[in-house]
Amino acid sequence: MTRDYWTGITGDTIASIPVGTTPTGTTSLTSLKAPSNFGDNYGTRIRGYIVPSTTGTYTFSVAGDNACELWISTTSSPANKVLVGYIIDYTPEDNWSTYSYQTSGNISMVAGQSYYIEVLQKESSGGDHLSVGWTGPGIGTRVVVPGSNIAPF
Repeated sequence: MTRDYWTGITGDTIASIPVGTTPTGTTSLTSLKAPSNFGDNYGTRIRGYIVPSTTGTYTFSVAGDNACELWISTTSSPANKVLVGYIIDYTPEDNWSTYSYQTSGNISMVAGQSYYIEVLQKESSGGDHLSVGWTGPGIGTRVVVPGSNIAPF
């Protein structure tokens, strides 16, 4: 996964993130979890692909501090992305059940197929974190999506 971030960004909403501009920095993630306590007044965009190992029905949840949006495409194309979960304020770290709207409905996926995913986060001040968890075939308890099921954008 590719993580872009913009520092020195005021505001509390996802709309504050200047995704149309060059990011302050870019890093690679080995799971769908960003570094915790990265800083204040920044915005993050994580994007890449989910590649499930097993065909079946999955659900996804976003956990983060502060505002977050979770977008997943029905294909590998970003043009087909749909908002499937969001957070207006914050959740505790890796807490998948603070709000009903932070979790997607059922999403059917085919093993080995790439699905575009994008996660946005706007941090104001204080502690911060961002992660995406899933359940599905063979994944009974929601866990952070591991590196074995993600690919870079």
